[in-house]
This record gives sequence, C-alpha cells and structure tokens, in this order.
Amino acid sequence: AAQYNLGNNYAAGRGVPQDDTLAHMWCNLAASNLTGDDRDLAVTNRDQVAKEMTPEAIAEAQRLASEWKPEAKEGQKRLK
Repeated sequence: AAQYNLGNNYAAGRGVPQDDTLAHMWCNLAASNLTGDDRDLAVTNRDQVAKEMTPEAIAEAQRLASEWKPEAKEGQKRLK
C-alpha cells in the first residue's frame, strides 16, 4: 500500500516533485505486490500515468522497478 501511495504522490506532485517516471515505477511495484481490487487499482493508476509518458520514459520506469530492492532495516538480515 505504501508503494501505491508513493506512486500517487509522485503522479500528483503531493509532497514530492511531480515525476511520471517515479509514479509509474511505484505503481508498478505496488501492482506486483498487491492482490485483488488493490492490485487492479495500482494497475489502473500506472496505466493512466503511462498515457502521459514517452515509450522511453516507460522503459526507464520499468527498469527502475525491476532493479529496486528494499533496504534492510538496521538489525535485520536481508533474505537472498
């Protein structure tokens, strides 16, 4: 849900600079981690942002999403 919220914030420029590439990336990540209606909403928002993007910008957003990995919090071990 946090990834979805980040995507919406980047799409609207709410609390962060407006950035369609990052909006697409975060909504794409959210869609890959959510299920049911929540997933459908993330996909819809990702696709809506994509309508305003060039194919190159979409490819960059997809690249960023595929390379993104969460950072382990202090004291936690990252699973491989």
